[in-house]
Amino acid sequence: MWLVNRFGDVFAVLDDDRVHMLGVGGGTFERVADSRDHFCDLLDVDDNASEWLMISLIDALVAAGKPLKSGYCYGYLRNPVLGGNCAVANSIVIPINEHFGLNAELHQQIKDLPDGAQVTIKFTDD
Repeated sequence: MWLVNRFGDVFAVLDDDRVHMLGVGGGTFERVADSRDHFCDLLDVDDNASEWLMISLIDALVAAGKPLKSGYCYGYLRNPVLGGNCAVANSIVIPINEHFGLNAELHQQIKDLPDGAQVTIKFTDD
């Protein structure tokens, strides 16, 4: 892991020095740059910084009275992989360890479902 944005998306540098982004909410993993330096250069291109770091949404969340404290990140009430959107009204402040755990569990459970499959989420105290 090299860096994490405020929504808990991970930017990882793999053995080949390429930078990949793990979009935790959407369950995506994609190469975004050929190296750390290339990543830094690409931040200034088009809307990359805003898209990768979610700057506009984070500014809106802070303005809406949802700042982060240490050990927390933003997450989603309805995960994007389940049709949720990236909006202030769909965002929560959550401990980062819970964010990763919940998303890992969700993606593990739906990984074999076809796109558009209906799912039901049940919360338990287990």
